[in-house]
Amino acid sequence: MDKPVETQSNEDELDIQFKEILCEIRKHIPFINSNAYLFQCRIWLEKLSGPDMDKVLRNLYLIELCNQIENNKLCPPFNEAPPAGNLKSFSRISMKMPNKSILPQIQSRSNLSRSAKALISAQQKKANKRYAPKDIQGNIEKYFERERDHSKGISDIFVPIETIKPIKSTIKPKSTQLPMRSQSQTNKFSCGEPIHSSHSNIKYETTASDKTECISREIAIDGTDDSWSDITDQDEEIDDNTIKCEIDKDKECPKVVEERSTKPVETSEQRTIVSQTEEDNIIFSYNLKDMNFISEDWKKTIAALQLRLSEMTHQNDYLNSIIQKMEIKIDETNAQHQAEISNLEYEHSNKIETLKNNFHEQIRNKSKINDELINKKDEEIFRLTDIIQKRCQQISNEISSLQNHLTSCECDKKLGLLKKCVSKMDKTFKRSEREYLRQIEKLKEDLNSKEISLQIQLNAQKTELLKQTNVNLEEEFNKKLNALEIKYIKMLEEHEQEMMEKKKHDEEEIVILKQLLTRHGISYDNIDV
Repeated sequence: MDKPVETQSNEDELDIQFKEILCEIRKHIPFINSNAYLFQCRIWLEKLSGPDMDKVLRNLYLIELCNQIENNKLCPPFNEAPPAGNLKSFSRISMKMPNKSILPQIQSRSNLSRSAKALISAQQKKANKRYAPKDIQGNIEKYFERERDHSKGISDIFVPIETIKPIKSTIKPKSTQLPMRSQSQTNKFSCGEPIHSSHSNIKYETTASDKTECISREIAIDGTDDSWSDITDQDEEIDDNTIKCEIDKDKECPKVVEERSTKPVETSEQRTIVSQTEEDNIIFSYNLKDMNFISEDWKKTIAALQLRLSEMTHQNDYLNSIIQKMEIKIDETNAQHQAEISNLEYEHSNKIETLKNNFHEQIRNKSKINDELINKKDEEIFRLTDIIQKRCQQISNEISSLQNHLTSCECDKKLGLLKKCVSKMDKTFKRSEREYLRQIEKLKEDLNSKEISLQIQLNAQKTELLKQTNVNLEEEFNKKLNALEIKYIKMLEEHEQEMMEKKKHDEEEIVILKQLLTRHGISYDNIDV
């Protein structure tokens, strides 16, 4: 527990040292007349103010930069652009602080006496009542009361001005967020203008004593100036009148404090102010001198925060509109996908039906063609049989005529010739019969081979169609089977979870019953659980 506290305290010390060096650098910025010199300092300060910087190395670089700005001469590495990524260790740096006069100033701020704090609180109340509007006056008083309850008056205020990145600190603010104020209200609360009456080029609304009260209130709120935003807001030419105003203002603040301390007081808080020591007055006036630019910082801070808030609201509205558009687009795409899926299923079922109808139509056509071929074969066979029968009838008629002729003719030679003719006719008849039978067999073989080839083609087409339909059916079956398997696995897991919960519940009831039995002195050894 001690190590994180020590590391946090070390980080806080490094942040305080960082702010002290920035305050010291800020004193020398108005005397820089070169734009290139000022730009080089600015980019190095932006680099060193990054959130990922090592704080020890950052402070070392900042000390060396402060020394070079005091000497009015930039040496390596600050005369070049900062390198990308992390910075290297700086070995030749001088480890002394640039100006030790800043340390008693910071210590005096943190060690204000109770009488000075009482003066601040009294002046805060008067300034709040005088300048705050009625609608926010109560909020401001509550805010200052909360601020006074804290042991430390320092709070971190991040001021992103123009293109300069804010200095990010690990010290968390100890108070709630300041109440929002409009531009007109911030003009009334701005207390950092010169209070001398001869400054005609500066417009302000309050009197010198009122501005002293506002300055003391700003001290209680801010404590230390943690931004270097005024660096980028310096003009190229420094006006001598503004420098004189700053000098006159430094001379005027102690006089105003002395005048207010000599006025007659009525409250108990103001009686303590009269009795404060001369040292406390010196410390308080010294603190007032260093708060000259606080009102400008507050104005810039509030303007930057309001700009940032408006940008963030616009960005949030834009992102919300994009999210709504994306949600509408997602709904439309989901509906479109569902419609496409239903269309694909409908087209798939229609395609399967058309394939089945085409397949049955092809089978019907093939069977019709086969029937026609068989009928043609039968007709050819009948024709050939008719021809053979007619030829046989003709031969038999010739034979009968020859026999009748032989009976009428008693010539033996003619009988022999007739016998030879009959034998020849018989041979020719048998030869023709054999040829006809051979032709018929050949035709039958041709028809059978054609029929077999047609059957093979039909079977091949049938198997191909069945294969295609089976593949589609198998894919659908596998999808449905996987869906059912996932569903049953989930059901089994839910059932197992329910059984485990029931078992756990039963065990808890058994334990409760056992406790009841033991409480009443009943033995449960013989009871079967």
